[in-house]
Amino acid sequence: MKLTVLTQYFPPTSNACTNRMSSLCLELQKLGHEITVLAGMPNYPDGIKPRPYRWKLYRKEQWSGLTVHRTYEFPTANAGTASRLLNYLSFMISACFAVLVLPRQDVLIVTSPPLFVTFPARLLARLRARTLVVDIRDAWPRVLIEAGHAKPGSWPIRLLESAELAAYRAADLVTVATEGLRDHVMERCSGRIPSTPGVLVSYNGISTDLEPKPAPIAFDPGEFTITFAGNFTRLYDLVGLIQFATRLQAEPGATFAAVKFLFVGDGELLASMRAECDWERPHNVRFADWLPREQVMSVLRDSNACVLYLQDLDLMKGALPAKMFEAMYSECAILTNMHGEARRLLENADCGYFFESRNFESFRDAVQAMVSQRETLERRCRHAREYVLAHHDRAAIVQELDAALGTLTADC
Repeated sequence: MKLTVLTQYFPPTSNACTNRMSSLCLELQKLGHEITVLAGMPNYPDGIKPRPYRWKLYRKEQWSGLTVHRTYEFPTANAGTASRLLNYLSFMISACFAVLVLPRQDVLIVTSPPLFVTFPARLLARLRARTLVVDIRDAWPRVLIEAGHAKPGSWPIRLLESAELAAYRAADLVTVATEGLRDHVMERCSGRIPSTPGVLVSYNGISTDLEPKPAPIAFDPGEFTITFAGNFTRLYDLVGLIQFATRLQAEPGATFAAVKFLFVGDGELLASMRAECDWERPHNVRFADWLPREQVMSVLRDSNACVLYLQDLDLMKGALPAKMFEAMYSECAILTNMHGEARRLLENADCGYFFESRNFESFRDAVQAMVSQRETLERRCRHAREYVLAHHDRAAIVQELDAALGTLTADC
C-alpha cells in the first residue's frame, strides 16, 4: 500500500507530534508499506532553521528509508499567538503546492493539531489519494478556548470550527489518541454533518526499540529528583508547580530537604517560570535546555519521578499525554493531578501518585509518600515500564490501524 503522512512536524524536530508520527511511519514501513512524508521545514521550538533548510521553499530528502517532501513555513519560536498563527498559515499554503510533486497514493494520513494542516490535506486527498485518514491528537479549537488562547465565538474560532467539521466530513476514517477525543468527535459530528466517519482509538504508545542516550545533566545521588520534560505550554500549570516547590522547601523537618524539581525543555511559559523563580528564589528548582527525545529518556531514567501538573480544565480530564508513556517506559512513577482516563490508566498500572489541583497539602502528602516509602516507589517504577510494554507497544497499536486501513482500501 502507498501512504502519505502529512504532518507539520517531523525529525529533526522533536516534540510529541514528531515522536508519534515518526514512530507511526516506521512501524507502517515495517509492515511493508511505501511511506511518503509531507512536512514543514524544521524550526521548532526556537524558530531557527538548521543550515540545510534555510532559504528553501521546497526540499526532498530521505529519512530512515522514507521519502520526505518539505515545504516552506515561516520560522518562529514557540511563543506569541500572532507569530505562531503566521507559522501555521505559511505551511498550510505551501503544503498545497505539494500536489505538484506527490505521486498518487492509496491513503493520505493527516495529523492535527495544528488544525490548519487539514486544508491542504483535503485538497491533496481529492487529487492524489483514494482514502483520507484524519488523526486527532488534541481537540482544536476547543483546546485553544480552554487554554485561554482565543475567545469563544471569535472569528478565528468560528473559522477553525468550520475547518474541523470540514475535516470530519471529508474523512474516511478519524483516528484519535484517547476515548475522550473519540467522544468529542462523535459529539461534534452529531447533527452537523450528513454521516459520521468511523472513529478508531489509536492510543499513544512507545517504540520498544527506543534507546536512551547520555544527557548533559548531572544528578546528585543524594537528591530526590522530580522531573518535568517537554514543551512548556499553558496546558500545564508549571508556574503553580514552581510555587508548590517553593512552599515545599519551607516545610519543617528533613523529609523534603533533598527534593529537587528539574524542568527540561522550552516553550511559551519559560519566561513566566523563570520570573517566578527570580521572585521567589527557590533553591530546589533548576532548568535544563531542550534535549532530543533519546536524551530526555535518559534524564527520566535517572530521575526519581516524573511530574505532570495539568491545568484544571474539563478538556484535560480526557488527556493522555504522550510524555506520560515515555516516563513509564523509563521506569518513572508519575506524580500528577490528572483525572479521568489518565488516572484510570495509572491506577491500573499501579504507578501513580495523585494530588488535587491548587491544593498544596495534597501535593506535599503525595511527595512525602514517594520520599518516605522508597520500596513502594521502586515497585511502582517497575510496574510503570511493565504496564506500558504490555498495553502501549507502538507496534501492536499500528497493527490495529493497519487492519483498519486494509478494510478501507479494500472497499474503495
